Amino acid sequence: MDRLGLPLALSALALLCHALAPARVAAQDPAPQKPAPPPTPQLLEGLEMESALVYDADPLTPHVLRASFAGKEHARWWIGAGPSGGEQRILRLRSEARVFALEVGSAKSVELEAAERDLALAQLELRRALIDYEGFEWKPVDGGSSAALGTLGRLHARFEKAGDARPSEIRFLDPKGVLQDSCRGIRWEADSARPKPLALEFWHDDARVWKEQVKRVQAMTYTRDAFLPRDRLEGPTPSSGWRVLASPSPEYAARRFELPRDADWGSARKELDRLRAEWGPRLEPAGLELENRGTLELDEELRPRFVVLRLSSVPKVLPEGFERVSGRSAVGTPLEGFEKVEAGALRALREQVPARAKRGAPYVRWLLGKGEVKQVLLLVAWESAK
Repeated sequence: MDRLGLPLALSALALLCHALAPARVAAQDPAPQKPAPPPTPQLLEGLEMESALVYDADPLTPHVLRASFAGKEHARWWIGAGPSGGEQRILRLRSEARVFALEVGSAKSVELEAAERDLALAQLELRRALIDYEGFEWKPVDGGSSAALGTLGRLHARFEKAGDARPSEIRFLDPKGVLQDSCRGIRWEADSARPKPLALEFWHDDARVWKEQVKRVQAMTYTRDAFLPRDRLEGPTPSSGWRVLASPSPEYAARRFELPRDADWGSARKELDRLRAEWGPRLEPAGLELENRGTLELDEELRPRFVVLRLSSVPKVLPEGFERVSGRSAVGTPLEGFEKVEAGALRALREQVPARAKRGAPYVRWLLGKGEVKQVLLLVAWESAK
């Protein structure tokens, strides 16, 4: 019986009972329960740091590091090769007491245990000290400061001179006091209440691994899923049927090109190809290139409205018409092709956006290459409320 027919039937039954037995109070079924509202998204406030790395062992291949932290029990360490970090990836994730790893070329995660887990935790804590220095309990010791890491060991900070707000070096020492990893030659922002790192060197034992230039440190909002490997996520929630993933959007440089009102997926992708063929050669003299992904901005009816050309890196001097877009929080859902982009998926994403956040237009991204596009990512990004 439909929703309209049910209350009508109950009303008729009550009237019949009253007519047959006026002295009795007609028994009525309890009113139907309203469905429970969907659970409030569990959002975590945190910080994200992005750096450009130059490995001593491979100085000609650019690498990108992104480290994300939400409190003390959620962390993610991501290293990718190539200009935009999209060619190879190494991933470490912490979700409360559990720690996971994904290595180059593998889509299957491994849960770390024992010594491997402790090493990953220590590396994450060393990185966290760079962007959340006040989050540790530092105590004066050995001409510097020390912060205990429980059974992992401790961090030791060294300063250039007395009175410095930030150290020039942070070392991780194991429980036996043996040096493992360290960040050396750290340069910090000047004239800031909470200085952010600008550059450093990462060392293992007494060997330098890479030089690092920090591109950004910014506040971000995450879902808890952001700190779990995708193969460990639970299935789609019964309320929405869509798998929503945290997909923070780092800072990028881009130019938008408006599409005709009657544009569809096919014509929008053809225009993307035309613009890439036009702008690729125009960017080469400046040493710039487009990223290897397609991006289309959509309207409220999920129709393509703009082609977005993104650069593979953010230059100091932007090309004509390109704008710098600051990093934002974002969520996305993977879909099996453009025809699967639909209103239900967009609603599932918007449920994850904080109420007071400034939400952007929906957009789709996919990996460019030969052959049919088998998966696209529908995304919604937002700026945290000031």
